[in-house]
Amino acid sequence: MDRLSNPVYRHRLLQMVADAALSALAFGLAFRLRFLDVPNGIPDRYWTMLWASIGFVALGKTLIFSAFGLHQKWWRYYGLADLWLILRAVAVASAVLLV
Repeated sequence: MDRLSNPVYRHRLLQMVADAALSALAFGLAFRLRFLDVPNGIPDRYWTMLWASIGFVALGKTLIFSAFGLHQKWWRYYGLADLWLILRAVAVASAVLLV
């Protein structure tokens, strides 16, 4: 029970939800940016692809970030070593989801 009052574990679900939401937002904005020069915006077939894949991307990135241990830290105190961990996690998540 003492573990549940620890701030690292108490906010883990909130961090995971925030990661999923931000990943989905970034993916959606990347689609908007890709079709910025198209007169009518995103074509219909790409809207279908976006909505079919946005959940997969959000869930996949969140699971990979958890596998790298990003949700087990108290981000109030982080250093350069944590930055390399974040960069590796983002690179691996992007590569895995690209495949």
